[in-house]
Amino acid sequence: MEEFNINEFSKRLKIEAKKKYGNIKIVEEKAEIANLGVYTKKNPREPRATILYKLALLGFDINYLLTGKSNIEELENLKKEVNRIMKRINEIS
Repeated sequence: MEEFNINEFSKRLKIEAKKKYGNIKIVEEKAEIANLGVYTKKNPREPRATILYKLALLGFDINYLLTGKSNIEELENLKKEVNRIMKRINEIS
C-alpha cells in the first residue's frame, strides 16, 4: 500500500481550490477554516478529519485530494460504458 504523500495532497488542494473557488482564501471563508494555508505551504501539515469534512461539504473530492484517484471520474466512466452498452442493446433489438 502506498504511503500518504502530504506534498501531493497540498498540490492537489491548491489546484482544486483555484478551480472551484478561485483561491485558498475563499475556501477558508466558505469552510470556516482559520488557516488553510498550513496545508498548502512548504512543509505542509497533515489535514485533520474536521478539515477534510469541511472540504467535502464544499464539494471537494476527498478521495482525489488524498490519493490522486477520483471516485467521480470512475463513476462517470462507468456511466458512459453503461450508456454505450444500452445503445448497442437498443440497436440489436
